[in-house]
Amino acid sequence: MTESQSRVDRTYLEDIDAVLVTIEGRREPGDIDVVWPPIIEKLKKHGTHRMILDVRSAHYEFDLTTAIDVFMRVATPLTGLALAIVIRPDQREVGIVMKTATRAFWNEAKLHTSIEEAVDWLDS
Repeated sequence: MTESQSRVDRTYLEDIDAVLVTIEGRREPGDIDVVWPPIIEKLKKHGTHRMILDVRSAHYEFDLTTAIDVFMRVATPLTGLALAIVIRPDQREVGIVMKTATRAFWNEAKLHTSIEEAVDWLDS
């Protein structure tokens, strides 16, 4: 996958003590092994367990069975995370897989349709 096809931005939001991860472009199952280690490092660097994952501009072009496998691999090293997942309404199925995989490893996760909703939930 080339840089022009996808982008991942990881920003620490000091005012809410959370990492905002924005993922854009076409996603493939193997991307996860490259994308997630720097995200986990960013969380550790700032000593936070709060993350907003904005995937509204991402395109997951794999079936739900593959999505389950991929997102379970992502969630395995994570525990105690509060994850606000920001999706488009048409991403509901993949969002539910992300949420379920995250919760399977003792994390909180909730789906949102805007960054504002996600911030409100993290602050509640």
